[in-house]
Amino acid sequence: AVAIDREHHGDYVIGIVMGAKTGEILAATTFPWYDPNAYSSSLPEQRQNRIATYMYEPGSVFKVFSLAAIIEAGQANLAEPFECDGSYTFKTVRGSDVTIQCVSAHGTVGPAEMIKKSCNGAVAHWALQTGDEAFRSFLESLHFGSSWNIGLRGEIDGLVAQTSAWSARTKPTMAFGQEIGVTALQMATAATAIANEGWLMSPSIVLQAIDQEGIGLEGVGGKPASVQVMAAETARDLLTYMAGATQTGGTGRLTAVTGVDVASKTGTAQILDPATSSYKDGTYLASTLSLVPAADPRYIIYIAVTNPKGSTI
Repeated sequence: AVAIDREHHGDYVIGIVMGAKTGEILAATTFPWYDPNAYSSSLPEQRQNRIATYMYEPGSVFKVFSLAAIIEAGQANLAEPFECDGSYTFKTVRGSDVTIQCVSAHGTVGPAEMIKKSCNGAVAHWALQTGDEAFRSFLESLHFGSSWNIGLRGEIDGLVAQTSAWSARTKPTMAFGQEIGVTALQMATAATAIANEGWLMSPSIVLQAIDQEGIGLEGVGGKPASVQVMAAETARDLLTYMAGATQTGGTGRLTAVTGVDVASKTGTAQILDPATSSYKDGTYLASTLSLVPAADPRYIIYIAVTNPKGSTI
């Protein structure tokens, strides 16, 4: 976090490393932080554990979970390639046009290309072919919209609005990480389902506590609970797509590490100003979700930085 701050001077830096097979939090940090020995001189914003208390729109990183929802619902025609010319316009039930912009024209896009090139139009198009309740209920199964209650003070639920409150553009916009509120803990934990052939692991701070005889203590840690939320094939496909994003032409190519196969999804999201309930110009949250090694992940690494300065290219 200090290195990221020194180079890019973000307002906040959030980082979490999780055991992909266990959900155990191996490392977590937020920046700026404070010295507990000098509590009286610290500021409230320095004392927040933003891993669990900071809610934000995740941006394009969320596309991996949206695509999982679309695949699992089985209602979208993913076999028909999407032609991206740089924007996507659809009609609402009332006949009005809504246009979603991409960063550039991506050409012919299937699921793998959508993740690799991060195409807003494609994922929005497929989301519109998917039923509202099917889409939302899958995101709920990943624990978006509810807290994990693992002992982190101030942990919040995040926000996944009820379908009755959705507008005509909510679902396609949610598909690329807007109109939804998440925490870093939720994002990293949701990725365990991709790492474990569809099995979502409960996060934990203490995996297990043992006494002097080496016997596990009841009620303290223990094996994390798990539930299968997606098909193993879906999880394997998502891993393959994320690995493709680290290759030439992919948005996650800078996360590639020589000698290690990495699966990644990056994203850039605008930051909502709570005072005006609108996006403030020039404010962004940049984030990356990586699973390593890609073939059989052992670690999940999630980093988010608000308002980073400069370029990493």
